[in-house]
Parts: sequence; structure tokens; C-alpha cells
Amino acid sequence: MGFWTILAVTLTLGTQPALSQGTPLSGAVRAAFDLKVLERNCQERLDTGTWLKNIGHDDQTQETLLMEDCLPTAKARFEAFVSQAVVREPSTFWTNLKKQKKNLSQHFSYNEIAGLFPDGKKFSVSEWKVFQEWFGDSITQKFQKELFPISKDPTVIQAQIKEKNILWILDPYRKILSSENTLDPFSLKRFAPNLEIIELSPYGNSESQADELKSILQVRLKKKYTIISSGGASAIMMKTLDLHPALLSHPNIHSWLNLDGKLFGAKPEKGRSLASAPDTFQERVLAGVRIQYLDSLERTPPLGKGFPIINVLPNLKKNDLLRAKIIPEEQSVEIPSWKSIERMFQEN
Repeated sequence: MGFWTILAVTLTLGTQPALSQGTPLSGAVRAAFDLKVLERNCQERLDTGTWLKNIGHDDQTQETLLMEDCLPTAKARFEAFVSQAVVREPSTFWTNLKKQKKNLSQHFSYNEIAGLFPDGKKFSVSEWKVFQEWFGDSITQKFQKELFPISKDPTVIQAQIKEKNILWILDPYRKILSSENTLDPFSLKRFAPNLEIIELSPYGNSESQADELKSILQVRLKKKYTIISSGGASAIMMKTLDLHPALLSHPNIHSWLNLDGKLFGAKPEKGRSLASAPDTFQERVLAGVRIQYLDSLERTPPLGKGFPIINVLPNLKKNDLLRAKIIPEEQSVEIPSWKSIERMFQEN
């Protein structure tokens, strides 16, 4: 079980943060935030477990039952904490929070908000989502870019591609989940004869997919490569490096370009219809993606030191949560579009 699941068990057993008379506003706001994240995580785990159970994945039953107890308890604890705050520290912030109003940033300066979250760089995607709900897109974008600086210098990416052997890991979910990627790596081979492509299995859990990728890399890494991955392939690459950290110092990996990665799966309700794919195949794929999505509820430890990793961000939007796309300790570069990558290969 991850941190939030263990915290959920503790919560269900009766531990509750108390709001004492002397609690400073900043401490009380942060405590309320953490309780809201816990409530959200219980809801997400319950929704995922129920969804999986409905398509026949009974291995999630135990955690689903736990979350059925956790969610109402977490919700009650959050509501009780806010109600106490309304009485003890009357303010429009607590009143609006109790009324579940969105965008609470009007009650604080930007510096006060940033000061509430000194651990923001370590946030899980789930924590960022609550932050975004509370403080809005503009504050979230500003805070993210302060914590995770983004360059717009394409030469950093070009240096990893120019005259390099490229190993491109295809997104295994691209045929089922919708994607904004309009670039077909196979079309780049006419510009880059040194481009090789890896296709991974689209179903299975993240650990089995990581083991599959490790086995493929052990065979393929006979010469030095820049690895490129996008979408769900980046999640598998990240998991592979997490489970097999020795790869970080592999002499034949020049660098890794995490191109518009979806590092924590997705929350699909329904995939695209594939005439050639039976429903059972599609369900297996979607189940794997949805289980992977649960990783977004946990804080993840940093990867160790090794080859350069560059987060490449095409089509970045105002409401994007960077933590869902980037390895936080590594360099990030924004590019105008996927076409920018194609032009880099053409100019190579």
C-alpha cells in the first residue's frame, strides 16, 4: 500500500487532526488542504476499484471495500475541520471553503499561497489537482513554473537528436486512447535512417511492462542511443528506471527525451472503438491504464542520477498539470507543437 492508502487506514481507525485555538491560519489552511487531498484520494481509489470490479478485476475488491469505509470518514473529517475553523477563526476563506466555492486565491497573496506549500516540488498529481481547484489555473501555472522552470531553447533538444542513433518507444495505448500527438514516428525514418522503433505490449501491469522494456533494452543497446518516448510509453520508461536503476548509468544510453509524457496513466471511462479489437482486449488495456493512474495519488521518489533526461512539452496549455508530464528533477523545454520535432529531424 502507498502512503495515502496507509493514511486512509489510519484515518478510518480514528486519528483526526484537531484545530486548537492557537493554530495559526497558515497551519490550519494546510491541514484542511491535506484532509481534502485524502478525501479526494479515497474517492479516486473507490471509483477505480468499482470500475475495475465492474469489468471483472476482482483483485481490487479488498481495497475497494477499504475505500468504501474510508471515503465517508475522510469527507466527515474534512467537513468537521472546516466547520471548527468557521467558528474559531471566522473569515470569508473558511466560509467559502465550507460552501465548496472554487478559486480561493482571492483570500491570499501569491507569496502567502506559495509559503503554505514549501513541499510543492514533491507534490503528487493528486495534490496538484486539489491545489488547482482551490487556487485556480493562473496561480497554479505560476507556482508550477516557479518550481519547475521551463526553457524555450530548442537547441537543447536538437543536441540530443543531431547525428544520434534514436530509439523511439511507441505509446502502447495510442490506438485506444485519444491523443493530441499527430506525429507518426514511422514517417520520420525517411529523414532519420538511424531511427529504430520499439513497440510494447499495451496490456499488463506497469511492473510487467517495465520488465518487458528492460529485456528489450538489454538486447537493443549494442550501440549508443538517444531514447524518445511519448504518452504512456514515458510512464513505462519511468517505471523501468525506477525498478531497474542500473539502467541510469548504462553506457549506451546517451539521453532520454520524455516527449509529452503521460507519466501516471489515465482515467478512461471508455476507449476508442476498434473494429479489429474485441471488447475483452480493450478492457484489459484500459484496466492497465486505470491501475497505473493510481500512481498519480502518491508522491514518487526521485530517480537517481544518470544520463540526461529532458522533458519536452509541445502544446502546453494553461490548465496543464506539469507534474503529470515531467520528471521534476530534470530539465524541461517547451516547444510550439509536435511539428517542431518533425522539423528537427528534417534538419538533422
